[in-house]
Order: sequence, then C-alpha cells, then structure tokens
Amino acid sequence: MNKKNYLQNNQQSEQFHSFSTSEQQPSSSTFSNNQESEQSHSFPIGFLHHQNSQSHKLAEINYKQYIVRTSSATTVLQVMDKSRNELIKRNREKLIKIASTLNLYARQMIAIRGHEEDE
Repeated sequence: MNKKNYLQNNQQSEQFHSFSTSEQQPSSSTFSNNQESEQSHSFPIGFLHHQNSQSHKLAEINYKQYIVRTSSATTVLQVMDKSRNELIKRNREKLIKIASTLNLYARQMIAIRGHEEDE
C-alpha cells in the first residue's frame, strides 16, 4: 500500500494541516462504478471525514485549551494555588454550617445525639 503525504495551507488562519492518504484501490464489489471510487479517495471528502471524527474534535479542544493556557500568564503553581483556595473556601462554608447548627443546639439546650452501630 502506497501512501501519499499532503500538506494544506489555510490562508485565513495561517495554519498548515498535514495528512496522508492511501493509494490502495478498493475491490470492485465495494463501489458500483469508478466515479464513486475516485470520489471516496479524493482530498476534500477524506479531509471532511477526518474533521468530523471524534479524535479530531478532541484534538481541537485540547489545542484550544493549550492556546488559552499559554496566552494567559498563569503558571502551573498559580493554577494549583487557585484550586487550593477554592477547596479551602468550600470547606469553610461547610464548617460554618456545622458550627451554626451546633451553636443553635447549645442555645436551645438540645442534646446532640448520635447512634451506636450495635442498636
């Protein structure tokens, strides 16, 4: 099977896309006429098929996230510190709710009861 490598230039976004195609012709039972066979291996159809594939979409999302990360001046340490601060904030909110409940029980002189696993 021979492969041809192609390089396409997108003038609007100033990007290059590389891809390879196979020159192996399908069996005669696959297509009813030669025109369909030629269309299946033509550049635009194969490229559009690749653009709609799940792996291409995932790579595109990852690339966009990479561009956002590199364009912002944040470092890995800053991102980790931000997530740590968010975790501290969530835990603080939970502890405030627990402390206010315990404060209410203490003011009302309500016993704080638990249960034993043996019962």
